[in-house]
This record gives sequence, structure tokens and C-alpha cells, in this order.
Amino acid sequence: MGVDRNRANRLLNSLVIAGFAEQNQQRKFRIGPGFHVLASQSLHASGILPKVLSILEKLHHFQRIVAFGVLWQDRLAYLYHHNPSQPISSGISGHSTVPATRSSLGLTLLAYQPSSHVRELYQDKEIPDFTDLSSLEETLA
Repeated sequence: MGVDRNRANRLLNSLVIAGFAEQNQQRKFRIGPGFHVLASQSLHASGILPKVLSILEKLHHFQRIVAFGVLWQDRLAYLYHHNPSQPISSGISGHSTVPATRSSLGLTLLAYQPSSHVRELYQDKEIPDFTDLSSLEETLA
């Protein structure tokens, strides 16, 4: 990552002290319970969970893929993604971020952003699944 090893170690040790990281027997770092608490509190405090879960439950009877996510910079973070052929519990587990331009949900969320913000996000960057910025802007329009 280009960070000085000693500095990274001090930062990680600070995260351990705060409970946001843990160190295993092999001295490797992993996410600690503090991150889970922070994530839980932020979802509950935002009020988004109760609103979204009631809608997601209603959509299940259509037997279609149901997804809920948030845009983070130029990536989509799925908070829920359920395929009807899988158990409903699979909807909340194991989802990493994906390029927003590779997801219909990501493209929809990008379309709601001001065009100046989209230009700033993708200026001088390779845009997954698009040849250039103007082709992305045309799709978002």
C-alpha cells in the first residue's frame, strides 16, 4: 500500500487497543468486534434497515433477484443481495464491493448523482464495461 511498515504497525496496534482489530496467534491482523458494532449502530441509527427490510420482504414473493446497496465512491457495496434459488439468509452474507458500472443497481445509483460528481469519480480512470466517460454519461442519462 506504500505505507511505512512501522507506521502501519502503530496504526494497526491503535485499532487493536480500540477494539477495531484483533491479532491472531500468527500475529496477523483481522477485523475486531468494534467494526461490527460500528456497522450495526450506523445501520440502525440511519433508520434505513426497518424501511428497507419491509420492502425487501414484500419483493420475495416475485421470485426475482432482490438487491439493496449503497454507492461508495465508484463502487457498489451490497448490503443485501438475494437470489430466489438460495436461502434467504444468503442475502446478507459474503458480498464484497463491485465496480458500480458493472451492476444495474450501481448504474441506477450513479444516475442519481450530479453529472459533475460522476465526471470527478471517473475522470482519467478506466471505467469497467465502458469505453469512455461520455459512453457512461449517455447510459446514465
